[in-house]
Amino acid sequence: MKNGAFIVNTARKEILDEKAVFATINSGKLAGLGIDFPLETALSGSENIYITNHIGAATSEASIRVRKQYISNLSRFMIGEKPLHRVN
Repeated sequence: MKNGAFIVNTARKEILDEKAVFATINSGKLAGLGIDFPLETALSGSENIYITNHIGAATSEASIRVRKQYISNLSRFMIGEKPLHRVN
């Protein structure tokens, strides 16, 4: 990685080694980090760390889509069909 790089993690939290990122930011090699979930270490106190709430699915479009899927699955269940996008 080039000096001064900036990491933006849009994946799962577990792929980041928080302590290594913190050390790399403190050393000056890494310019900063952007993430959308809380960190467990002292990273949240750094001015080079940008943390946003995990709200990617909190749009009006996503809400409408979830409601339509719910109604579709409920309708399928009522006529004896298996719901789509079943969990477990």
